[in-house]
Amino acid sequence: MTGDEADQVLLTLSATWPRNNMGDATIALWRQRLQRHDHAHTVAAVEKLTDQLDWWPSWAQLAAGIAAAKRAAQPVWRQLERPGVLPTGESLDRLRELRATLRR
Repeated sequence: MTGDEADQVLLTLSATWPRNNMGDATIALWRQRLQRHDHAHTVAAVEKLTDQLDWWPSWAQLAAGIAAAKRAAQPVWRQLERPGVLPTGESLDRLRELRATLRR
C-alpha cells in the first residue's frame, strides 16, 4: 500500500471513530505499518471492523482482520490435474503385472 492509501485508511478510521486520542507518533507508526499490507485487504478489514467495534481497533484487531481478508480472497480449493490415461493395451498389461504382484 502506498503512503496516500495508508492516509486514506487512517482517515476512514478517524471518521468512523472520531473520539481518538492518538498522538502524532502513534499515527506515524500506524501509517508505517499499514504500508506493509495490501490496500484492498486492509479496506475490507476496516469495513468489517466498523460493523463490529464501538471504539478504535487495536493494531492486533486490525492485523487479524487484514489476515482474515487475505485468507478470504484466496481460493478454497484448486482443481486437480487429471492423471494421464494409458492406452488400453498398456493398461491391460499393467493390470496383469499388478495382479501377479498381489498373488505373490
